[in-house]
Amino acid sequence: MPESSSRHPEPVPSADPRADVVHADRNLPRRYWRPLVGELRALVTDSLGAWRSGGRPWFAVVACLLSAAVAALWREPHGRAVMMNVGDAYARQPLGAELARVPGSVFVPTFDLPWWGAIVQLAAVLGVAEILMGRRGLTVVGGLGQLASTMLARVMVTYGAAVPLGLPLSQAGVVDTGPSGITTAVGVWLLARRRGYATLSAVIVVLTVAAVVQPNIDGREHATAMLVGLAIAVAQSCCESWKRLHAVGPAFNATSLQLPEPRDPADCTTGGEREAVPSDHAVPTLRRSYKVVS
Repeated sequence: MPESSSRHPEPVPSADPRADVVHADRNLPRRYWRPLVGELRALVTDSLGAWRSGGRPWFAVVACLLSAAVAALWREPHGRAVMMNVGDAYARQPLGAELARVPGSVFVPTFDLPWWGAIVQLAAVLGVAEILMGRRGLTVVGGLGQLASTMLARVMVTYGAAVPLGLPLSQAGVVDTGPSGITTAVGVWLLARRRGYATLSAVIVVLTVAAVVQPNIDGREHATAMLVGLAIAVAQSCCESWKRLHAVGPAFNATSLQLPEPRDPADCTTGGEREAVPSDHAVPTLRRSYKVVS
């Protein structure tokens, strides 16, 4: 008796092609949300595993303690004057004074960011990056991001409308982003190195939109720090690929050219010692006879 219906019937295409497009659009947020949640969960899981293995983010702890001390001194009149001379970096200053204040500006929060927000930001980003990626890479990437964002903002303010994405002179007295520069560079670098592309794309979109919608010094410095983190991550990936390629190539050529040596039939296969071959089992030699033609 022939079967009238299959156990797994084929899907019937919709009469209206727009229905399939609407269904795909409904699944698009879900396709993006799942990798995003998975990447964030992997960050937390790997951080906890590194903590159990003995890793400690001492650099992030020191940065948080210094930020808390700066916030406490900021409430005192004399302490505020000292902190402004140490960590307030803005484009109106001479170049030498601004360069000297860049390291201290990491621990001085801006007016838009409360002191507890700066501490949470430093603890979350720097702590995870230090415990997963190492203290040396964190220091290099964060320092370059903070320095590049401050210096590029100075160039934008100095030249103003003469350069693309320039800033008005009213931004010359605005303090730089503080800890946001180093956390942006380190966070983008961390996501790029761990291939967290869903979270990385969200961060890039948010920072780019903020830099375009709000043409102020904060948005431009955040975008600059983001580019620094991306550039360092791409450079590291290229160097690793180049080293891997040149490490595998010569090894493959060396092993491929090694040919086994021919063995003598008189060698013993068991002990490796050379023994005389009996005359009865001697290997016959080929003899050629030549006929002389007269």
